[in-house]
Amino acid sequence: MYNFFRAAICTVSLGAFSIASAQDINHFEGVNNSIPSPVFSHRLATSPTSGLNIERIAGCHGDVSAARQNIISSEKRLKEPLFDNEKHTPSTFGLDDLGEAACLTDDDPVGLQAYDPEVMTIESYFYDEFFCGCGTCSTGEFGESFPDTELTERLSDKQKTDYAVYTKKRTEEIEIAKKEHQEYETDYQSWQAKRTKALGPASLRITITPQEDLAEGTLTIYNYSWFQYRWCGSLSDANRENLQTKKVDHPAIKAGESLDIWLENVNLDLFWGVLRHTPESTPEQDFQQLEKTNKEAIKQGDYESPPLYYRALPEALKGRILETQSGRSEMIIDDCCSC
Repeated sequence: MYNFFRAAICTVSLGAFSIASAQDINHFEGVNNSIPSPVFSHRLATSPTSGLNIERIAGCHGDVSAARQNIISSEKRLKEPLFDNEKHTPSTFGLDDLGEAACLTDDDPVGLQAYDPEVMTIESYFYDEFFCGCGTCSTGEFGESFPDTELTERLSDKQKTDYAVYTKKRTEEIEIAKKEHQEYETDYQSWQAKRTKALGPASLRITITPQEDLAEGTLTIYNYSWFQYRWCGSLSDANRENLQTKKVDHPAIKAGESLDIWLENVNLDLFWGVLRHTPESTPEQDFQQLEKTNKEAIKQGDYESPPLYYRALPEALKGRILETQSGRSEMIIDDCCSC
């Protein structure tokens, strides 16, 4: 699991700070981003909508060829257990009625979550009252400053009692939550084992449905992880990182048909895309358009712009390019230091 978000107020001085570009640092080292050889299959189009489609498949049950003709939603059938707000929400596993062969759409699991409880320090507990941070506190927002080591001696008896009550209560909450987390871990391991036994490896299905006969041609399948970094509201990086590509020759497709392109045993945490090329442009030129659009979005975006804004696809490639809108292999960092 690679989803990451951080919003921090520094408590020590960092001095001059800079972050290298995504080209200089590999933030996703060790991530499996291989692209297997595709398997093609023609079928009658089942939707009047033409164009491209990408579908994540959690796995298939039974004979693979038959299963790929029977894709079922995983909603209400497959749901990992969750641990949120120190509470365990049980898993859902209802695959008994799949029949002899079926594939399930991706259930978007976040993975087993660790539990790292915290008891606030006395400085953190009284932050709003004494504005503690960076090794100093103050008697008000613009009041007298003093070292945070002197905070305890400046507290009233009532304040000390309040903190002691908080510490006791929080410690008791953590002990209860640890038991909840143990139940969650046990549930997750059981759910994962059943899921692995019932379903084969994860797959990706890319579908091309042309409005009119489409001659054989070339397309590029690609994947990436998303990296985004802000420093005190200023965006310095928003990149498709670890971009992997595979150029593929596709067969001709008749109007009224769909061509399914199956990739088996893939990493569904990644963002995936497909770009169909034309005789008028090279793959290199098409990807330059993608990079240009990304750079323009960085220039025009503001603090409120979501990651999807920076992953915008070029208008010039409309109808020939498509990406999955979500992915779990991302690192979004929003940092700001008050020291």
